[in-house]
Formats: sequence, structure tokens, C-alpha cells
Amino acid sequence: MKQSFRLIQWTFCVVVLVLFMGCNEERIFTFPDQIKINEAVYSNAVILPEFQYKVYSPVAGIIEEVYIEEGDTVRAGDILFKIKDDQVKISSQAAAIDVALAQASLESQSDILDELTREIDIAKTKLEFDSIQFKRQEKLWEKQIGTKVELDSKELNYQTSERQLNALQSKYGRLERELTLALDKSKKNLEKARVNSEDFVIRAQVDGIIYGMFKEKGESTTSTLALAEIGSTENFIIELEVDEFDISKIKIGQKIALQMDAFQDKVFQGTLRVIYPKLNQSTKSFTVEGSFDDPPSPLYSGLSGEANIIIGQKDSALVIPTPYLKLGNKVETDSGETEVVIGVQNMNYTEITEGLNTETKIYLPSDED
Repeated sequence: MKQSFRLIQWTFCVVVLVLFMGCNEERIFTFPDQIKINEAVYSNAVILPEFQYKVYSPVAGIIEEVYIEEGDTVRAGDILFKIKDDQVKISSQAAAIDVALAQASLESQSDILDELTREIDIAKTKLEFDSIQFKRQEKLWEKQIGTKVELDSKELNYQTSERQLNALQSKYGRLERELTLALDKSKKNLEKARVNSEDFVIRAQVDGIIYGMFKEKGESTTSTLALAEIGSTENFIIELEVDEFDISKIKIGQKIALQMDAFQDKVFQGTLRVIYPKLNQSTKSFTVEGSFDDPPSPLYSGLSGEANIIIGQKDSALVIPTPYLKLGNKVETDSGETEVVIGVQNMNYTEITEGLNTETKIYLPSDED
């Protein structure tokens, strides 16, 4: 009886051991390895056009025409939208009429200006004559020749001629200024009306592609509502969010290792170019930008991925693949869960400073873990 019971126990243990070994054999495993590892700051990444801006209308109104669609390529100066401008057209037409009237008035008054010019010439001649007569009489009077009445008469003639010349010159200048001013004013009003009319035609400021459309034909708009979004078609940047605890570790020129969801199993190299100095209070992170050393093609705005900013390097470190590390810095081994001490970490590998060696078999955690 005892022998039968022991046989059952032995059989049970063998079955459990076989099952356990069988389960372990089915699971994915690896061994820690001694390799060179990069010390890095991890960040989520978003791919964005090197430049992009939202299109606004400087005036409020109804969108009369839309000349673009999302995905269209545009050149600087291309017309994107046209805002209804009936009132501006009326103002422009009225200003053009005013210019024509002012020009016609100036031309019609040219005869008067010519007549005034002749009168001024005559007045100059008379003033010159009266001046000579007055000076001559003045010299005679100094020699006690002639009478005081004759001297006063010559002086009065001279002064009268001078006043007449000044009056004619003033009249000519005033009339010329009035006519010219009226023409200049009407021309400026016309130019202003044309400038205002140009505000109703929305053009692209740069070459690029239409990444977004926010308004359609017939909708109303104001100067605060975006109509569309334009960005570069070829040059893209890598936008990263760096935790405030890591911001002191990074600097311009450091290398970036980037993996994108759209290009699985590929790592792209980049360089850190910009560190924006303002902390985002809601995310407690800083925005930084990098450029591709050799960008893949095609790239699209909004592509996401993961990146490591390389801040240092260890020539020899005991590492495991990062996915093998469980929460709480634990690793599954043949002995069960083993707590480890980690060092340098990036999205591919994690350095193990205590707890494992190159002969320790470790298992990839299951989805249930």
C-alpha cells in the first residue's frame, strides 16, 4: 500500500516537473550579454514639418471662393481663399471716379494757371520799372531835386506793384496746391481701396503643402479664425518632450536614435538642434527639436515614435533587452522572479549592475504579467 502511494507521489512530481519544464521551453528566453551601451534620455517623438503656419484672413466676411484642398502643394503667392468684398469694390470704383474728376479739374484749370503766369510776368516787369523809378527819384531828392510829392508817388507805385506781384504769386500757388492736393488725395484713396481689396484675397506666404482645411466656401470667417494650415513638404523635424528631471543632461549637438511606428524595426539617426527654455507646467517637460541625419522617405506630419537622446556611452556593460524587465525592476528566471539593480537604460537595452550574470537564463514576461 505504501509502495503504491509513493509511486503515485513520484508519478505526480514527474508530471509536474515535465509540465513546468515544458512551459519554460515554450517561452521566449535569452541570457544577459556584455556589450557596449549608450546612456540616453528617453522621449516620445512626433514628426512635424520644419515650418508650418495657420492661414488667417485679415478681414471678416463670407468666403466667396476656395482654391485649394487638403494635400495640395502651393507656391508662395498662390491664391488660397477669396473673401466677398462687394463694399470694397464700390469704394474702389468711387475712388477711381474721384481720381478721374480731379485730373479733369486740374486740366480744365490749366488755362487759368497759364493766365496767372502771364499776369505774374507782367507784374514782375512793372515792379522792376517802378523800382527803378523810385530809386531814381530817391537819388534826385537827396540832391534836393524834385518834390516830396513826386518821391512819395514813386514809392507808392513801387509798393503797389510789389503787393500785386505777391498777390498774384500767392493766388497761383494756392490754386495749384488745391488742384494738386485734390488729385493726390483721390489717388491715395484709390490706392487705399486697392490695398483693402487685396486684403480680401488670401495668398500663401511660403511654398508648402496644405496639411489642414478648417473653412469651406460660403462659411463666414473673422481675423481670429484659422482657414487652413500650410507646412513644408520636404524638410521635417523630430519634436521631443524631455522630462524636467532630464533636461540638465542634454545639450545641442547630441545624437538621437529614433524608432517610428511607420518604419518598424528601423532606427534612424538624428541630431539635437533646439532646446526651448520654457517648462510646460501641465506636462512638466521641455520641448526640444532635432533634425534627421538621413531622413527616410516618405515622411508625413504627425508620425509618432520613440527616441533616445544619447548623453553618454559605456564600453562594457551587462545588459538585458529592456522588454524583459518587469515592473519593480524584476526579471523572470528559472528560480522565479529575481530583483535586479539597473543602471543605464534606453528603449532597447537596460544595464544590470546587480542580480544577474551572463549565465542566468531570463524569460520574456507574458502578456498576463
